[in-house]
Amino acid sequence: MENLITRQLDEMAELENQARDLALDKMKAIHAATPKEVRDMHFDIEAEFADPQETVKKKIAALKKQIIIDVKSFKKSVKGESLHAIYGLRSSWDNKALIGYAADKPELQQFKKETQTVTIRKSAKSTDA
Repeated sequence: MENLITRQLDEMAELENQARDLALDKMKAIHAATPKEVRDMHFDIEAEFADPQETVKKKIAALKKQIIIDVKSFKKSVKGESLHAIYGLRSSWDNKALIGYAADKPELQQFKKETQTVTIRKSAKSTDA
């Protein structure tokens, strides 16, 4: 089973590399097909909008932070016209301590729930950035 999953991971990594290479080739083809004066105009437009975009992004980040603080204080979800701040409350326990406590109390095992999770990320040995 491990060998199968290893092959699948390697295939997925290769497909991700292909997708990245295709996107780069597309950008190069568009660049090559675009006259220099159009590329220069594009660069000027990007520069013109960079500061206003950054300002708006910072305002959004600050407002999001404040909304989160306010919703946590209000302890209820709130709907706007196009956005919804959803309040949730999670409890957590010291799992190691509870496992130790429950070890000699089998009646507590009925409350134990295990969930399997899988996360896929770049390996430390990966040479891709």
